[in-house]
Amino acid sequence: MGYLAVAFNEMSERRERLEKQRKFMVSDLAHELRTPLANIRSWLEAAEDGITTPNPALVSSLLEEALLLQHIIDDLQDLAAADAGKLTIHPAVVRLDSILHHVAAAHRAAADTAGVRLTVGGEDSIQLRADPVLLRQVVGNLLSNAVRHTGRGGSVRLQSYVAGAGGSSLGLSIVLQLAHAHGYRLRPAAATPGRPEG
Repeated sequence: MGYLAVAFNEMSERRERLEKQRKFMVSDLAHELRTPLANIRSWLEAAEDGITTPNPALVSSLLEEALLLQHIIDDLQDLAAADAGKLTIHPAVVRLDSILHHVAAAHRAAADTAGVRLTVGGEDSIQLRADPVLLRQVVGNLLSNAVRHTGRGGSVRLQSYVAGAGGSSLGLSIVLQLAHAHGYRLRPAAATPGRPEG
């Protein structure tokens, strides 16, 4: 009876944790989808009411919001595949500094628009075995989240280093799942002299 009681309690606690995670995920998903949908709706309503006239700039803005929605949907598919253990990994030896520079280049325009200074640094010789496409997605999600939550005039730095000892958004959920699929774990960087925290 004692073992049965312990097993039942563990099952109840696990179910409670899963339910909390589900609620957080639904809340995060609603938050991620609400902004681009609200932007698209407001612009289309303004055009319908004659407040604004469709022009190339407006079409470009609406397309950008639609692409953001597509990115969120793609993230959801990746998350579902990772949860089901069906995410396909194609590992190869990659240089981490190359990945960081590639991702920084892809996000440079968004950072400039947000008024955020983006820099890359760290050790140049680090190599690891990972899927280069998925690794770029991991770093890209982290960088996109950092830029989005950094105020104008702030800075974000991508930095690689070898550690001495071995979030609340959809993007961070994807990061965690992809990192776990590769067999890696994530932790906040230690605040040490010469190394920014985060």
